[in-house]
Amino acid sequence: MRFPLPHLVVLSLVVELGCCSAFAQAPARQPPAAPQIAATPARAPAQAPKPAPATGQSAASPTVLLTEGTEVYLVVDEDLSSKTAHEGDAVEFVLADDLKVGNVVVAKAGARAVGEVTNAEREWMSDDGAELSVRPDYLRAGGNKVRLRGSFGVANRRKDVKIRRGQTLTAHVARDIDLPPA
Repeated sequence: MRFPLPHLVVLSLVVELGCCSAFAQAPARQPPAAPQIAATPARAPAQAPKPAPATGQSAASPTVLLTEGTEVYLVVDEDLSSKTAHEGDAVEFVLADDLKVGNVVVAKAGARAVGEVTNAEREWMSDDGAELSVRPDYLRAGGNKVRLRGSFGVANRRKDVKIRRGQTLTAHVARDIDLPPA
């Protein structure tokens, strides 16, 4: 079978490029990874550390799974009042205690959390009296945002209500997230 010259040139380039690319894409041989020693979790939903996916960094750091529903204790970091607060206003919180998965701390006490005012009604604006509710949105754990769920509110039929700085509330982790130790 005879091919015209242009077809031979294309055919030879395809064969040559295919051979070269096969060698160029051969994966580099990696030494076997050292076995990881997993810590025994203290609570049933928590899982032991597992290596993070390779991202070109020097060494893979272990992570732990912070599971949905884990309780998170937050402290309100500012005074709030139904007289001055408005729905949608940002609210600052701090983590009350170290957040742990088993014995592994994933966020240290004092870590910042952010939320918002979800309801603010002044006493004279509502037939039901004054109401003030806040919702934590997320906790900063290192460079990660841990999504939270929960709500906290107060009401009073006779006067405006306040949420004082230092008041503790309980939120919950909204979804599973892998976190490195803090």
